[in-house]
Amino acid sequence: RHALPEPESAVSSAQYVAPRTDTEAMLCSIWQHVLEVDRVGVMDNFFALGGHSLMAISLVTQIKEAFAIEYSGFSIREVFELSSVAELAASIDILLSKQKLQENENLIDSYKEEELEEGVL
Repeated sequence: RHALPEPESAVSSAQYVAPRTDTEAMLCSIWQHVLEVDRVGVMDNFFALGGHSLMAISLVTQIKEAFAIEYSGFSIREVFELSSVAELAASIDILLSKQKLQENENLIDSYKEEELEEGVL
């Protein structure tokens, strides 16, 4: 039988790719903190870097706080399905765009209701 690799050598085999966007940079920083590693590239895999389900829960919590994600659809499932920084960053950017659009629609609806109440329309 073969022995398991030493924890230090159980890192992603992907070549390091530096963050290209603010979202990727923030995610790399969060991953470094959660995984307790010195460097995370955008192509690194969360699980290849030593992540597991309990760490994924912590990761999701920190991502929601850092990006002010209100949408309840962002969960641990995303970490399992989109396990690289690049994939998660793209998903978060889309989610934040949708969240901003919803906030704008709510603001417009609120404004229209105010005008109706005041008899402006």
